[in-house]
This record gives sequence, C-alpha cells and structure tokens, in this order.
Amino acid sequence: MKPSPIVALNRAVAVAHLRGPQAGLDAIAAIPQRDRLEKLHLLHAVEGELHWRLKNHRAAAASFRRALQLAHVGPEQHYLARMVERANEAPGTN
Repeated sequence: MKPSPIVALNRAVAVAHLRGPQAGLDAIAAIPQRDRLEKLHLLHAVEGELHWRLKNHRAAAASFRRALQLAHVGPEQHYLARMVERANEAPGTN
C-alpha cells in the first residue's frame, strides 16, 4: 500500500483496537499531512468514537458535530446525528 493520510487513519483505527482509544488518538495526532484529512468526515467520526470510549463526551460531541457538517450521504448523516445526540446526553456534557 502506498502511504497516505487515509492509510494512516486506518492504521490509527487498528492501533485503537489493539492498544486502546488513547493510543488511537495519539496515532491520529501523529499522521503526516493530517491537515489533508480535516475536510473528511471520517477523521472526525473516528476521533468522536475514540473520545466517546474515553468517556470524554464533550470532545466526542464536538468531533461528531464536525463529522456531521462534512458528511454528504443520508445514512452517514443520520448515524452521526444520533452520535451527536448520544454524546450531548451523556453525563458531564452539559
């Protein structure tokens, strides 16, 4: 596989599965040319999920909101809207 920011994002997801959500967030932070992913909803959705797993609901909600703004496909928008709602309703978010 040719190295790219999206390949690195996929690797970060694998790292999170193996070593936990904080390791996944650290791997995302270390992605070369991460700025190329900023307009991709998947980056923010992954960050939201990892923050959720760490019980950092405020950061999860912010990441899911950003992902929702960038998503263009109905089912993805619906899923992300539910995730924003879930994160907003979590203890300590308000």
